Order: sequence, then structure tokens, then C-alpha cells
Amino acid sequence: MNSKLKNAVDKKLMLHNKYKHHKNSETWEMFRKQRNLVTKIKREFVKNYFIERCIGGPKSKDFWMKLISF
Repeated sequence: MNSKLKNAVDKKLMLHNKYKHHKNSETWEMFRKQRNLVTKIKREFVKNYFIERCIGGPKSKDFWMKLISF
């Protein structure tokens, strides 16, 4: 989890608590927009993580050096 995602999740939780106490359409819309933003950021983060880890191949030669030593 990166800082951008963590901050977005924290804000989403704050808005959800605000909506629970003051149930109206304005607080719901603010929460809904933040919820959708968190989902978008999370999807991008997971996509980039797997692109970096899987498609790019191994990033460190230390891994292969450890295997050769056995």
C-alpha cells in the first residue's frame, strides 16, 4: 500500500463516518465519490504491481546468485 492509497482510504473512512451520523444526499455523494476513487487507485496499484513483478522479469540479480551458490 502506498501513501496515496492510504490517504484515500483514510478519507473514505472519515466520509463514511460522517455519512453514518448525518444521512443526507450530500454526505452520501461525497462518500460515494471517494469510494470510487479508492477503488480506481487500488486497481491501478495492483495492475502496476503485477506488471512490474511479472512482465518485467526478475529485478534483482541477487536472487539468481543465491540459486547458483547451492
